[in-house]
Amino acid sequence: MASPLSFLRGLQPSSPDHSLGDTLAAALTSQNNIATLLDCLPDSPRPALYDSDPARAPLDHASLRSFVQHFALPFSSSSSSPSRLDANPKRNRLGPNTRVLLLLPTGPLNALALLAISAYHTCAPVNAACTPAELREDAVRLGARVLVTTLEDARRLEVERLEGIEVVLVRGREGGMAGLFDMCLYDDEGGEAKASDASPPTQLHSLTDQCLILHTSGTSGKKKVVPYSLLSLIVGTCAVVESWDLREEDVNCGFAFLSLSLLFLAFYLYVYIFRVLVLDSRLSFFLQALFLLLSSRHRQYVRAAD
Repeated sequence: MASPLSFLRGLQPSSPDHSLGDTLAAALTSQNNIATLLDCLPDSPRPALYDSDPARAPLDHASLRSFVQHFALPFSSSSSSPSRLDANPKRNRLGPNTRVLLLLPTGPLNALALLAISAYHTCAPVNAACTPAELREDAVRLGARVLVTTLEDARRLEVERLEGIEVVLVRGREGGMAGLFDMCLYDDEGGEAKASDASPPTQLHSLTDQCLILHTSGTSGKKKVVPYSLLSLIVGTCAVVESWDLREEDVNCGFAFLSLSLLFLAFYLYVYIFRVLVLDSRLSFFLQALFLLLSSRHRQYVRAAD
């Protein structure tokens, strides 16, 4: 089954005055069938996400798409801590461009959470090794409404001190396909609590909505906030695929933390069209390379970064 974005393959600028990005953006916006991230995801049984554990079944494209389609962050309409939420109930509703901090270790679960969150909200990944002070600083700077993390990290980072932020805990499913997870709310007693209300999926992001926000220090050493719309992500990743002549049988092997702009761009379209192998960042480079050499039957493009 062809990818929904396969019509973008092979496009070239019509004149020297137009860049490849301009050409891709024009072709994309002229198609009425591509309006959300969900429209970009193929409904195919081909593998999409692999785990570093060869015994774990890969997550196929169809299951990934279904997970994203039915994804909804749990969010309470009331809280045991009055300072946790805004007094205005309307401001407590989640929707497009709501900023969500994502703090998870590198792996398939992180990858799937990134896609699912950015389909509906503005995902802001943060370093899983950050300190409580750094997390609070990022939350204030970004105006985040939700933090998605694990119970272990929530306790380590003292998230109960975060004001105006709902904390959502994720727990990977034992067995089954790579990356799948369940969610619940974090209570102020330091444990898990079920959402008080059912949480249906919210409105999907459009092409112009902000799907992703990254922190970068650039060359100045000062933190900058770089937003990406869905349109810019698709165009950027399609440009990478064209310039590197990537094919459906290729496997993207992620060695780095999922926090680098280029890695994010490459990761997005690999899930749209190809397949991704997300290796645990806690493994040594040597072990990851050994796994790559022993397990691959296809050409593989390695992104290695600190």
